[in-house]
Order: sequence, then C-alpha cells, then structure tokens
Amino acid sequence: MDAIQLAAALAAVVLVASVVSVEAGVTVALVELTLGVVVGNVFHLHSQGWLDFVASFASIVLTFLAGMEVDPG
Repeated sequence: MDAIQLAAALAAVVLVASVVSVEAGVTVALVELTLGVVVGNVFHLHSQGWLDFVASFASIVLTFLAGMEVDPG
C-alpha cells in the first residue's frame, strides 16, 4: 500500500470515528484509538516513516487534549 492509499484509509477512519463519537457521546480520541487498532490489524497496515513522526506528535497533542477534558471542579 503506497502513501496515498494509506493516508486515504486513515482519513476515512478519522471521519468515521468523528461521526461515531458524536452519535455515541464518547470522546473522539477513544474512538479514534480503537478504530485505528482495529483497522490496522484487519487490513495489515504497516507504518511508514512520516506516519511515525505524525504519531509521535499526535501522542503529545492527545495527552494535552485529555488534560483539557478533565474538570477539576
């Protein structure tokens, strides 16, 4: 699978995760992680160099967003 097909598959997963999270009332990050694991294993997707970089950056952003959802009050 070349880079364009991989990017298209991941974009489709993000779109589906957004719709599912709104309908289910669950945080989008949890649905994206779950669908990412499922789709990666079902379609045997392998990571590429650019995707590893994006994933490293996204893990920092995900940690920040999880902290923003915490309501201390």
